[in-house]
Amino acid sequence: MPADDHPEAVPDRHLVVARPGHHDMHPLETPDHHRFDEPESYASADDEAAASWALTNALETMGKLYNFVVIDTPGHRTALGQFAHTIADTLVTPLNDSFVDLDVLGTVDPATFGITGTSHYAQMVEDARRQRRSRDNATTDWVVLRNRLSMLASRNKRYVGEGLQELGRRLDFRSAEGLAERLRKVLGL
Repeated sequence: MPADDHPEAVPDRHLVVARPGHHDMHPLETPDHHRFDEPESYASADDEAAASWALTNALETMGKLYNFVVIDTPGHRTALGQFAHTIADTLVTPLNDSFVDLDVLGTVDPATFGITGTSHYAQMVEDARRQRRSRDNATTDWVVLRNRLSMLASRNKRYVGEGLQELGRRLDFRSAEGLAERLRKVLGL
C-alpha cells in the first residue's frame, strides 16, 4: 500500500481551515512530514538498533531545523514507537472518554469503578520514562488528552474523570481536555 494510502497516514495536503462566517477554505501552512515505516518484526537485534539509530539521526537533524518535532506512534507496540517514548520531552496520549480506553492506562473494578492497578501501556510509559532518567537525567512530561467528551454531564464521564485523576497521581501525568472541547468553551457552544 502506498505510504499516503495507509489508514494511519495523515496526508498534509488535506489540512485546511475555514474562517468563521466564510464558506471559502484557506490552506494552512503545512508542516514537513517524514514517515518511518517499520517492519512487523526485525530479523535481528542489530537491525532494530539500526532503525533506532536512524530515527535518532533524523531527529537530530530535525531538531536543528524546527522548534518542535512531533512523533505520532501507532496505537500498538512497535520497537520504534517504544524507542520514541524513551526520547520524548513531552508525551501526549489521546484517550477517548470511555472505560475501554481507560483500561489502557489502568484496571478498573467493575463494581466500584475504582482503579485497581496500572495496565500495559502505562507500564510501558513508566519503563520509557525510567530509561530516559537513567540515560540523560531528564524527565518526560506526560499529558493524557481526553477526547470526544460528551457535552452532557453523565455518571460515566464523572467516573472516567475520577479514574484519570487517580491514575494521574499514581503515574505522574496531567490530564487535559481535547481540542474540540476547548473550542466549544471558547466559542460558547
